Amino acid sequence: KRMAASRAATVVASARLETRDRALSAKRELVNTALAGVVDAVEALPDDRYSRFLAAGIAESVRDGDVVALAASDARHMEAIRESVSAAAPGVSLEWDKAPAPVPRGALITGPRTHVEVTPAAVVGARRDELELNVATLLFSGEGR
Repeated sequence: KRMAASRAATVVASARLETRDRALSAKRELVNTALAGVVDAVEALPDDRYSRFLAAGIAESVRDGDVVALAASDARHMEAIRESVSAAAPGVSLEWDKAPAPVPRGALITGPRTHVEVTPAAVVGARRDELELNVATLLFSGEGR
């Protein structure tokens, strides 16, 4: 009887662990889907807000002498972005490459000490830990009540 009880306890414990692992995997998938939605939402911002988003990321990342290239899909925003970056990073001398950056959206900053992607995906990726916590809190904070 003891062996049967021990086996039953092991089966129950294994089932609980498997259930917990499935629940965690489902939660992870929901968080990943939400973060992909954040990237999509940033890319779908109205032109003026999207330009400000890129300009803020560029101004935060550039160093004197860097080269900034915009993705082909964002080249139409170049003048607005240049003006915003100049205002946010006065005195930083930059070269604006007319050739498109090899990114689907956003900008690529290169220089002797710089290689930075300023894309919606890269920004979300850089803040992933913080964003995951925020999304998980929003999605799952009411569980177990």
